[in-house]
Amino acid sequence: MPVIAAVHGVAMGGGFQVMSGADIRIVHPATRLSIRETYWGLVPDMAGVALWRTLARDDVLRELTYTAREFSGADALGYGFATRLDEDPPRRRLRARARDRGPQSRCGARVEAALQSRRGRRCRCRCSAPKAPSRSR
Repeated sequence: MPVIAAVHGVAMGGGFQVMSGADIRIVHPATRLSIRETYWGLVPDMAGVALWRTLARDDVLRELTYTAREFSGADALGYGFATRLDEDPPRRRLRARARDRGPQSRCGARVEAALQSRRGRRCRCRCSAPKAPSRSR
């Protein structure tokens, strides 16, 4: 199953590395991104460097890693870290796509079920998509 990262706001350090592991990375143009570990004197781990070498040019990767410089979502697209930009909040568009696909698509139903589970609702279709976990307070 493909992993889609819908990135907006801030993705620095570990968040940037998690985003990098996705198959498709949809980024809002104003998102602030950074390979931030070196700012605190740490080495980027979690296989980030191995992933980034397949996405960005080596000189760009070195500069961003050595300086911990922040860059925008628009820059991320140019560097190769983002698949595409989206002005809409990415989560809203993913939810709309899941609804468009409807219950005939197990993938679409699972995306919708995952989004609904965050609000504590159950999946509306009768597919095998995961149901919302029960929450006890």
